[in-house]
Amino acid sequence: MNVLSRNLRFHLVRNGIKPQFWENYLETKLGIPSEEAAILIGGESLNLNALNQKKLEDLLDAPVTSLKSENLWQSLDADGIASLNLRYLVDLLPYGGKKKLAAVLEVDGSTISRWRAGGQVPGKRKLSAVKTFFHLSDDVDLHRDLVFNFETPVGEEEKRKWLKTRIVELDSESLKELFPSLWKLLK
Repeated sequence: MNVLSRNLRFHLVRNGIKPQFWENYLETKLGIPSEEAAILIGGESLNLNALNQKKLEDLLDAPVTSLKSENLWQSLDADGIASLNLRYLVDLLPYGGKKKLAAVLEVDGSTISRWRAGGQVPGKRKLSAVKTFFHLSDDVDLHRDLVFNFETPVGEEEKRKWLKTRIVELDSESLKELFPSLWKLLK
Protein backbone atom coordinates (compact mmCIF):
# COMPACT_ATOMS: atom_id res chain seq x y z
CA MET A 1 0.00 0.00 0.00
CA ASN A 2 1.40 3.39 -0.94
CA VAL A 3 1.86 6.38 1.37
CA LEU A 4 -0.97 8.34 -0.26
CA SER A 5 -3.46 5.56 0.50
CA ARG A 6 -2.22 5.31 4.07
CA ASN A 7 -2.64 9.05 4.52
CA LEU A 8 -6.08 8.88 2.97
CA ARG A 9 -7.14 6.08 5.31
CA PHE A 10 -5.73 8.04 8.26
CA HIS A 11 -7.83 11.05 7.25
CA LEU A 12 -10.97 8.93 6.90
CA VAL A 13 -10.57 7.26 10.30
CA ARG A 14 -9.54 10.50 12.05
CA ASN A 15 -12.65 12.20 10.69
CA GLY A 16 -14.95 9.40 11.80
CA ILE A 17 -15.90 8.14 8.35
CA LYS A 18 -16.94 4.52 8.77
CA PRO A 19 -15.09 2.09 6.46
CA GLN A 20 -18.26 1.01 4.66
CA PHE A 21 -18.72 4.65 3.54
CA TRP A 22 -15.14 5.41 2.47
CA GLU A 23 -15.74 4.99 -1.26
CA ASN A 24 -18.95 7.05 -1.24
CA TYR A 25 -17.27 9.77 0.80
CA LEU A 26 -14.38 10.08 -1.66
CA GLU A 27 -16.73 9.86 -4.62
CA THR A 28 -18.62 12.85 -3.23
CA LYS A 29 -15.66 14.89 -1.96
CA LEU A 30 -13.34 14.32 -4.92
CA GLY A 31 -15.91 13.87 -7.67
CA ILE A 32 -14.43 10.57 -8.80
CA PRO A 33 -16.19 7.28 -9.61
CA SER A 34 -16.41 4.77 -6.75
CA GLU A 35 -14.08 2.42 -8.67
CA GLU A 36 -11.35 5.09 -8.57
CA ALA A 37 -12.07 5.74 -4.89
CA ALA A 38 -11.61 2.01 -4.21
CA ILE A 39 -8.28 2.11 -6.06
CA LEU A 40 -7.10 5.07 -3.98
CA ILE A 41 -8.15 3.39 -0.73
CA GLY A 42 -6.65 0.05 -1.78
CA GLY A 43 -3.21 1.47 -2.40
CA GLU A 44 -2.91 1.09 -6.12
CA SER A 45 -1.60 3.95 -8.27
CA LEU A 46 -4.17 6.24 -9.81
CA ASN A 47 -3.47 9.21 -12.03
CA LEU A 48 -5.68 12.02 -10.79
CA ASN A 49 -6.24 15.05 -12.99
CA ALA A 50 -5.17 18.49 -11.69
CA LEU A 51 -8.66 19.33 -10.41
CA ASN A 52 -8.94 16.10 -8.43
CA GLN A 53 -5.40 16.54 -7.08
CA LYS A 54 -6.40 19.99 -5.84
CA LYS A 55 -9.55 18.55 -4.23
CA LEU A 56 -7.42 15.86 -2.55
CA GLU A 57 -4.98 18.49 -1.27
CA ASP A 58 -7.88 20.53 0.12
CA LEU A 59 -9.49 17.47 1.68
CA LEU A 60 -6.29 16.31 3.41
CA ASP A 61 -4.91 19.82 3.95
CA ALA A 62 -1.50 19.01 2.48
CA PRO A 63 0.18 19.17 -0.95
CA VAL A 64 0.04 15.98 -3.03
CA THR A 65 3.84 15.73 -3.00
CA SER A 66 3.73 15.53 0.82
CA LEU A 67 0.78 13.15 0.75
CA LYS A 68 2.81 10.77 -1.40
CA SER A 69 5.95 10.90 0.75
CA GLU A 70 5.17 11.85 4.36
CA ASN A 71 3.08 10.12 7.01
CA LEU A 72 0.40 12.50 8.32
CA TRP A 73 0.05 10.52 11.56
CA GLN A 74 3.67 10.95 12.71
CA SER A 75 2.67 13.58 15.27
CA LEU A 76 0.34 11.17 17.09
CA ASP A 77 1.38 9.71 20.41
CA ALA A 78 0.74 6.07 21.35
CA ASP A 79 -2.68 6.82 22.87
CA GLY A 80 -3.65 8.76 19.74
CA ILE A 81 -2.82 5.74 17.58
CA ALA A 82 -4.69 3.39 19.94
CA SER A 83 -7.68 5.72 19.81
CA LEU A 84 -7.79 5.71 16.01
CA ASN A 85 -7.38 1.94 15.94
CA LEU A 86 -10.31 1.52 18.33
CA ARG A 87 -12.47 3.88 16.26
CA TYR A 88 -11.68 1.89 13.13
CA LEU A 89 -12.27 -1.50 14.75
CA VAL A 90 -15.55 -0.47 16.38
CA ASP A 91 -16.70 1.00 13.06
CA LEU A 92 -16.15 -2.39 11.42
CA LEU A 93 -18.71 -4.03 13.67
CA PRO A 94 -22.09 -4.93 12.21
CA TYR A 95 -25.33 -3.89 13.89
CA GLY A 96 -25.31 -5.15 17.48
CA GLY A 97 -21.54 -5.62 17.43
CA LYS A 98 -20.79 -2.90 19.99
CA LYS A 99 -23.13 -4.58 22.43
CA LYS A 100 -21.44 -7.94 21.85
CA LEU A 101 -17.98 -6.38 22.24
CA ALA A 102 -19.04 -4.68 25.47
CA ALA A 103 -20.35 -7.99 26.83
CA VAL A 104 -17.16 -9.86 25.95
CA LEU A 105 -15.01 -7.14 27.52
CA GLU A 106 -17.36 -6.86 30.52
CA VAL A 107 -17.79 -3.10 30.12
CA ASP A 108 -20.78 -0.86 29.60
CA GLY A 109 -21.74 0.03 26.02
CA SER A 110 -21.05 3.69 26.78
CA THR A 111 -17.43 2.75 27.49
CA ILE A 112 -17.10 1.40 23.94
CA SER A 113 -18.59 4.66 22.66
CA ARG A 114 -16.07 6.69 24.69
CA TRP A 115 -13.24 4.58 23.30
CA ARG A 116 -14.53 5.11 19.77
CA ALA A 117 -14.81 8.86 20.30
CA GLY A 118 -11.25 9.03 21.63
CA GLY A 119 -12.35 10.25 25.05
CA GLN A 120 -10.73 7.32 26.79
CA VAL A 121 -8.18 4.62 25.93
CA PRO A 122 -8.52 1.22 27.62
CA GLY A 123 -5.74 -0.37 29.63
CA LYS A 124 -3.50 -3.21 28.48
CA ARG A 125 -5.84 -6.04 29.54
CA LYS A 126 -8.82 -4.56 27.70
CA LEU A 127 -6.71 -3.79 24.62
CA SER A 128 -5.52 -7.39 24.63
CA ALA A 129 -9.15 -8.54 24.81
CA VAL A 130 -10.00 -6.19 21.89
CA LYS A 131 -7.24 -7.83 19.85
CA THR A 132 -8.64 -11.27 20.67
CA PHE A 133 -12.17 -10.19 19.79
CA PHE A 134 -11.04 -8.96 16.36
CA HIS A 135 -8.72 -11.95 15.80
CA LEU A 136 -5.60 -9.76 15.61
CA SER A 137 -2.27 -11.50 16.08
CA ASP A 138 -0.35 -11.17 19.33
CA ASP A 139 2.39 -9.14 17.66
CA VAL A 140 -0.03 -6.32 16.78
CA ASP A 141 0.48 -3.34 19.10
CA LEU A 142 -2.61 -1.13 19.07
CA HIS A 143 -0.48 1.73 20.46
CA ARG A 144 1.97 1.49 17.55
CA ASP A 145 0.49 -0.30 14.54
CA LEU A 146 -2.08 1.43 12.35
CA VAL A 147 -4.65 -1.35 12.01
CA PHE A 148 -6.63 0.66 9.44
CA ASN A 149 -3.58 0.55 7.16
CA PHE A 150 -3.16 -3.23 7.21
CA GLU A 151 -3.16 -4.71 3.73
CA THR A 152 -5.26 -7.67 4.81
CA PRO A 153 -8.90 -7.22 5.84
CA VAL A 154 -9.52 -6.76 9.56
CA GLY A 155 -12.69 -7.88 11.24
CA GLU A 156 -15.20 -10.54 10.32
CA GLU A 157 -17.35 -8.40 8.02
CA GLU A 158 -14.34 -7.06 6.09
CA LYS A 159 -12.98 -10.56 5.60
CA ARG A 160 -16.34 -11.81 4.33
CA LYS A 161 -16.62 -8.85 1.97
CA TRP A 162 -13.11 -9.49 0.65
CA LEU A 163 -13.86 -13.20 0.05
CA LYS A 164 -17.18 -12.46 -1.68
CA THR A 165 -15.59 -9.88 -3.95
CA ARG A 166 -12.72 -12.17 -4.95
CA ILE A 167 -15.03 -15.11 -5.66
CA VAL A 168 -17.39 -12.98 -7.76
CA GLU A 169 -14.42 -11.60 -9.74
CA LEU A 170 -12.96 -15.04 -10.56
CA ASP A 171 -12.92 -15.88 -14.24
CA SER A 172 -14.50 -19.18 -15.32
CA GLU A 173 -11.23 -21.07 -15.64
CA SER A 174 -9.94 -19.98 -12.21
CA LEU A 175 -13.27 -20.85 -10.61
CA LYS A 176 -13.15 -24.28 -12.25
CA GLU A 177 -9.65 -24.88 -10.87
CA LEU A 178 -10.29 -23.53 -7.39
CA PHE A 179 -13.79 -24.84 -6.78
CA PRO A 180 -12.81 -28.36 -5.60
CA SER A 181 -10.51 -26.86 -2.96
CA LEU A 182 -13.07 -24.25 -1.94
CA TRP A 183 -15.72 -26.96 -1.71
CA LYS A 184 -13.57 -29.08 0.63
CA LEU A 185 -12.58 -26.05 2.69
CA LEU A 186 -15.98 -24.41 3.01
CA LYS A 187 -18.50 -27.28 3.07
